[in-house]
Amino acid sequence: VTEQQEMPRNVTEQQETPRNVTEQQETPRNVTEQQETPRNVSEKQETPRNVKEQQETPRNVTGQNVTEQQETPRNVTEQQETPRNVTEQQETPRNVTEQHETPRNVTEQQETPRNVTEQQETPRNVTEQQETPRNVTEQHETPRNVTEQQETPRNVTEQQETPRNVTEQQETPRNVTEQQETPRNVTEQQETPRNVTEQQETPRNVTEQQETPRNVTEQQETPRNVTEQQETPRNVTEQQETPRNVTEQQETPRNVTEQQETPRNVTEQQETPRNVTEQQETPRNVTEQQETPRNVTEQQETPRNVTEQHETPRNVTEQQETPRNVTEQQETPRNVTEQQETPRNVTEQQETPRNVTEQQETPRNVTEQQETPRNVTEQHETPRNVTEQQETPRNVTGGT
Repeated sequence: VTEQQEMPRNVTEQQETPRNVTEQQETPRNVTEQQETPRNVSEKQETPRNVKEQQETPRNVTGQNVTEQQETPRNVTEQQETPRNVTEQQETPRNVTEQHETPRNVTEQQETPRNVTEQQETPRNVTEQQETPRNVTEQHETPRNVTEQQETPRNVTEQQETPRNVTEQQETPRNVTEQQETPRNVTEQQETPRNVTEQQETPRNVTEQQETPRNVTEQQETPRNVTEQQETPRNVTEQQETPRNVTEQQETPRNVTEQQETPRNVTEQQETPRNVTEQQETPRNVTEQQETPRNVTEQQETPRNVTEQHETPRNVTEQQETPRNVTEQQETPRNVTEQQETPRNVTEQQETPRNVTEQQETPRNVTEQQETPRNVTEQHETPRNVTEQQETPRNVTGGT
């Protein structure tokens, strides 16, 4: 289905305009690769680890107003924002997205980004760096102040919700990676996770990888249609179960989970966003909003409603409910669900992220793709194997 999903690349051509978003989102794919480069950027972003060390030193300063200095790590985000430059470079990965649009080929490579998920799973390294944004979450836990600023990223969730806008900008997330990139500031709060969020937000970016699920989401977005079709993807869940392949592309949402999994990473960062989830955990408030994505898991479970649309994936949601494990990872994607939460929006379709799903809305697609991962959970049920891989990224969530 990756070939079919790769046809969802065709659908990505259908969604592939979301690939435009996906390219925009896909650039997060690039970002996922470039985000994987933000692995480089994570290495450079990992330099924001340096910045994180600087930012992590702002952790020292984190006692201090370094959240303002964290806000300076926004300056570092300006340095991180240079990863915005990297996002511009990451945005160049838009070029790379065009290059990474080959990562639709990379979707096979994106499926390789499962390898890239291993590579993106290196954004688990980035999650280690992203996880260092956990350090930043320690600083970024001051970004809990930033969480208040990140909690503003709830605002950013509103900004991340704006990343819904950002998803529109997450659609742009290249741009949003520039704005989301500002959520990179937030992702710096969320920041790298944005990078990861860009993988996370951009997991949406990984929706780059998710993007391929964007492809799937594009197919999955069609599976929104497919969710309507995804309701058919119950049928399509069998087809969507082919989105297990897509879950391999959803497994790329492992990339999304990777980016979403990086949200594993983000779950590690997003789990740090759990710190951010403390920050993001306030997005747990968003998780309450996001937790609603638990609701979304319930709402994504409601995607059981969608699971009712996706209702057989409700079985899958029980299997997706294993993506609830992923929802644990996905539940950190509560953070993502925050953005995935936004998939709550997507759960609206996922549910407001329809707003975000306009941003996340591809993640809605992802949620639908994630929701498809319910289906994909059937596929993603293999990604349960992948969830074992995805679930291993839980190990990575544990590992990170």
